[in-house]
Amino acid sequence: TSPATYGNLGKAESDGIEAVLSGKYSKDNYWKIAYSWQDPRDSHTGERIAFVPTNRASASVNYGFSKYLVSHVDVLWTGPRPRPSGDTRDDVASYTTVDLTLTLRKIYENLEIQAAIHNLFDEKYEDPDLSGAAQFIPRDYPGEGISALLRVSYRF
Repeated sequence: TSPATYGNLGKAESDGIEAVLSGKYSKDNYWKIAYSWQDPRDSHTGERIAFVPTNRASASVNYGFSKYLVSHVDVLWTGPRPRPSGDTRDDVASYTTVDLTLTLRKIYENLEIQAAIHNLFDEKYEDPDLSGAAQFIPRDYPGEGISALLRVSYRF
């Protein structure tokens, strides 16, 4: 239909496991790694649900260089995502993105400045075309390239 609508039309069953390990040494020094495996299937047909990665992993580290400067790094790896049956294109490829955030705090009273760079290494990846128009859209939609965000805040 136009516009497109989304809804749960059936049931899905998913087997999977998720594991998380983390450590915290102080308020500003901590880390976390996580991994998930899943096998979601349509309970009526037994077919693998499209566009859902089987594997996904992430890691993050927060490190306080001083009481004024804190860094945070996030790494996300998403495994390949299968296409629906009938779509002859290759699976959506896996990708890894890295985000970096630096925070300057209490440099003047309650002033905080934060700079973030998303997709630091400008990883080229694609998000799947969900329109069902594979015959018209030969490739998927490009993921966001490198981007930056600057935030300044002051607490009264």
